[in-house]
Amino acid sequence: MNGFDYELLSFIFVVGVIAILVGVILLMKYRYSFFTRNGKSNEAIEIVKLRYARGEIDLQEYEKLMNELVK
Repeated sequence: MNGFDYELLSFIFVVGVIAILVGVILLMKYRYSFFTRNGKSNEAIEIVKLRYARGEIDLQEYEKLMNELVK
């Protein structure tokens, strides 16, 4: 192998690493948006949990609200 072959292999390796990093970032973005309902924050779910914990809503209302939020 000459110098050009090593340069080509190095270039391919760097491009591969970049492609993997971009893939991981896109996967994380997709998973985050999936669990937070189209990219919106989980704030509403946390508020419902807090209201239930404080006793402001009963179990039936809690389940109804959670079902609506996770759709």
